[in-house]
Amino acid sequence: MTARGAPTSSEVRGNDAEVDVEASARFPADIESPRAARHFVSDVLRERRFSREARDEAELVTTELTANAVLHAESAFSVSLHAGNEVVRIAVHDDLPTDPTLLVVRPRRGLGLVSAISREWGVDVTAGGKTVWAEIVVTHLG
Repeated sequence: MTARGAPTSSEVRGNDAEVDVEASARFPADIESPRAARHFVSDVLRERRFSREARDEAELVTTELTANAVLHAESAFSVSLHAGNEVVRIAVHDDLPTDPTLLVVRPRRGLGLVSAISREWGVDVTAGGKTVWAEIVVTHLG
């Protein structure tokens, strides 16, 4: 990671004729990483001409999910982004496998905020950690 919070690695794929975009990046377990992840997601969506509203919602979801990885899992994390014509899926993977029933969802904070913004969200747990994901409905400027 650089001093300015750039991801350690990333990949962005897309086709200008289509909206379909896939991007991913890995970030260290650092208090500045959620901000870097938020900028990463916003930059990808801006390059593909998604609306300001879509970027705002994606930034908020990204910030909440990545802050949880740093603060609660105390883990480096990766952010995967899949953006289509109508939905953006943001997935954050960290190294701490956690029983999803132990995750706390509070109104207007953290996962409660993610739940309020997202059309759907969930947690996939593996032996190597967990992936918390959320899907938001978006507008593309075309």
